[in-house]
Amino acid sequence: MLQNAGLQPPEYNLALTSTHSESTFLRGFGNWVHKLDGASKLDVKFGFGAGHSDNDSVRYQYDAAGVFLNRYVDTASVRDRSANSGGKYSTPIGRQHALAAGWDIELGHREETKTSLDKDGKAQFDGSGDNLTANTRRLAAFVQDEWDISSQWSGYAGVRWEGIRTTSSNAAGDISNTSSVLSPLLHAVYRIPGSQKDQIRASLTKSYKAANIQDLIALPSLSRLNSPSRPDRTGNPNLKPELATGLDLAYEHYLGRAGIVSVSGFIRDIDDLIRRDISQQQTSIGPRWVSTPRNIGHARTKGIELEAKFQLQELVADAPAIDFRSNYSHFWSSVDDIPGPNNRLDAQPKQTANVGLDYRMKAVPLTLGGSLNWTPETLIQSSLSQLVYTSRKRSLDAYALWKFNARNQLRISANNLAAEDAIGANTVIGNGLTQLANTINQTYTVWSVKYEMKF
Repeated sequence: MLQNAGLQPPEYNLALTSTHSESTFLRGFGNWVHKLDGASKLDVKFGFGAGHSDNDSVRYQYDAAGVFLNRYVDTASVRDRSANSGGKYSTPIGRQHALAAGWDIELGHREETKTSLDKDGKAQFDGSGDNLTANTRRLAAFVQDEWDISSQWSGYAGVRWEGIRTTSSNAAGDISNTSSVLSPLLHAVYRIPGSQKDQIRASLTKSYKAANIQDLIALPSLSRLNSPSRPDRTGNPNLKPELATGLDLAYEHYLGRAGIVSVSGFIRDIDDLIRRDISQQQTSIGPRWVSTPRNIGHARTKGIELEAKFQLQELVADAPAIDFRSNYSHFWSSVDDIPGPNNRLDAQPKQTANVGLDYRMKAVPLTLGGSLNWTPETLIQSSLSQLVYTSRKRSLDAYALWKFNARNQLRISANNLAAEDAIGANTVIGNGLTQLANTINQTYTVWSVKYEMKF
């Protein structure tokens, strides 16, 4: 449903669209562990990914009398490449100390070409047909002293350097951003006396989060019902990475061989927060409402998490072979440059809860399981002018697993058994106008059958 206040009516009454899409993806990963002399060890992980997608659509628009008005032909080609590597070298340097050093490398590359032409062959945006590229490079290195202080205390201290470079290229030239941070690493573990495994953990961290590579490319995605609540979407090659400084604290109580009950909390300060901003801009086809990602300033988030998982047979004699798992999280956040009370991080709910179990039958090699995920409705003040509502989500999943032997098994699963409608609302205020767009998206149960083999 779309409600307009003083806006121009849509440019058409009926639109018919034919779309064709093709996508191909390839991913790989590996892990190599090499033990050296003197209890030293080198652990190396690496991976890569490649993707290619092509999308073509033809859209015909008609007025209320059925008279043909316009035709739009849109094409898009996207090619993604990525590679990553991480490793850690550790060696003893004394009776209670160990030296550890390591690295993380992430590389991303995207090439994208878009065209949008009307029936007269006129391009619908600047840069239609241009080949745009974007690259992200994240490098990190650390060194730390891991210290077994006593039977109750252990921890590590060190330093970590992390740098991010983003580059976007188009016909107008290259735009790049480079930033880095050198920060201390502090982590401590206190083992509670009188218990076998119970412990308290605390850590201080600082890290970068690069912008999504698609947000660096400035090619727009046009909205034919262009309005404040249905804007065009474009990228921003000037985006800087977000920098987060955080403190984590956790208490862990262990049950049996595999069970655990834990309480944890965290707090994060975020600088250069990335948010989408909606504004009216002059384009090659006239004034348009456009959503653009920007760095808007500082935000803070904190949260607590309760987790419990255990095997029932370890707690209750003669109980069935049931594995139980559950967790509950509650989050708070605020963005400095956006007024409250709902100035939260994008898409962050106030709370979430999950519960699940797995039942292993004795007579046959069959395991049955299921899980329920719950997220309440959320209301987020996304910017000074935009308020976003998302309805409650309940997701019920179930599966059956038949093991033929240690290497072969058959899995039948059903995801989203409740299949509830996803309801959203987007309210935007701008240029003296208030517009509300309500959406209702139907969801479906997804069934899958997989035969799994281990080599």
